[in-house]
Amino acid sequence: MGRYRKVYVLAPAGVTTGGVELAHQLVDALTSLKQDAYVVYVDRGQLAPGTEVPAMYRKYRVRVSDVVEDSQDNLLVLPEIFFDYLYQFPVIRIACWWMSVDNHYYSACLTDMLHFSRGLRAKMSLLYRYLKGEVHYRNSLSDLRGQRDRVIHLYQSAYARDHLASIGFPEAKALSDYIHPDLLVSRTVEKENMILYNPKKGVKYVDRLKKRLPEYRFVALQGMTREELNGIFDRAKLYVDFGPFPGKDRIPREAVVHGCCLITGRFGASVFFEDLPIPPQYQFNVEKSGSWKDVERMARSVLSDYEGHRKDFDLMRTRIDGERAVFEREVADLFI
Repeated sequence: MGRYRKVYVLAPAGVTTGGVELAHQLVDALTSLKQDAYVVYVDRGQLAPGTEVPAMYRKYRVRVSDVVEDSQDNLLVLPEIFFDYLYQFPVIRIACWWMSVDNHYYSACLTDMLHFSRGLRAKMSLLYRYLKGEVHYRNSLSDLRGQRDRVIHLYQSAYARDHLASIGFPEAKALSDYIHPDLLVSRTVEKENMILYNPKKGVKYVDRLKKRLPEYRFVALQGMTREELNGIFDRAKLYVDFGPFPGKDRIPREAVVHGCCLITGRFGASVFFEDLPIPPQYQFNVEKSGSWKDVERMARSVLSDYEGHRKDFDLMRTRIDGERAVFEREVADLFI
């Protein structure tokens, strides 16, 4: 028996992302510790009774609940996009789990979002989307501060830990994540001069690099099965990510474990060595036009001398190997 009679973990219905998988990982870890724990699916602002566990998450030991028992003996774990559910359940203990930082503010009040956003262009874009009704802002940091007696804060990354301290929650506790072993199955195959990227992140910067490296093959990671992803990671020499790092992103970690080298921008969690433990020469301020000669030079160096660069990512691979043990220890310390 843990500290709580029941633990509920909210997750979006019908979605398969790193954050949703992490919710299932937590319930799995709690179940292994004999804690009564459940995933609760939500859809469009409401609980979604009857939702089944997605096929790719059935490897985890999870039970699903269609209800949340609003009792002070129980705990409701809210991912950063769902903090507004503390209004629906006024009695239960709340754990606000900052799986990311940036994504939270797309579910926050307009004042908080504009304060967090960097740059006039970003602020104007958010205001425009708000006026059009495309984004629905729900909660505020002042509300979270006002309910300190029943709310605890958890962080997935050093980036989130630093942000929480800056907004008045220095007492937050670590609850990280891990890459499931199924995603890390790799084969020893000949590496190719192939550059991988996530088409949902930093594409305008990837396009700049494409223009500078027209002789190389760029592959967008989309529309692939798990096996196909593992296979392409095994064959590629380089993964680039110039988009935001709202937390410890999973795809860069998967790529590195499969032997890819990594080049990134400097946004969010990628600035923190604890979250992205790679040498600084592989990170660039891609917003400065003058940095692109250096990005191109590094990419060419990785592709021409892959073995010479591969060893620079040994520390990151070692850290990833130990993530599950760290996560399970954190779960036991927090909940049992």
